[in-house]
Amino acid sequence: YLSTMVAQLADKAFRAVTLSSWFTFETRRSRWNFCDAIAWGWRKGLDGNATQVRNWAFGYGFSYVHRRLDLMDTPYDNINMGEDFNFFSRLLAKHGQKCIALFHDEFGICLHNQHGENTSNTFPIREVTLAEAKDLDIADLPGSVTQ
Repeated sequence: YLSTMVAQLADKAFRAVTLSSWFTFETRRSRWNFCDAIAWGWRKGLDGNATQVRNWAFGYGFSYVHRRLDLMDTPYDNINMGEDFNFFSRLLAKHGQKCIALFHDEFGICLHNQHGENTSNTFPIREVTLAEAKDLDIADLPGSVTQ
């Protein structure tokens, strides 16, 4: 995850990089899913600039990396929900629409566990088979990390 995301920052001089898609695991149902903010919007007849799509794409704090300097210049709001989206919105307003890269994770570099007490829900666009889940990059982590 970090090597992929930080490489995007370094190679392309973005201010931040966030996942526009990711895999989830619902612990209570033992179910794997795939979420994609852009594809979800298309299915709803929305383009990438629709508020709902932007909230999903830029508002999941587990899914991004950014530069320290930008954090110092544009600190997070001291609130319990939405601080990540507000931070990204201010970066976009200050530096333009191309300052944040959306990274489509089709490799499984990140897994968002849904344990039933998350502060946010997910919006899976499809279920992931166990065979596909076993082939994700996160499957290469030690068992003590993934259990």
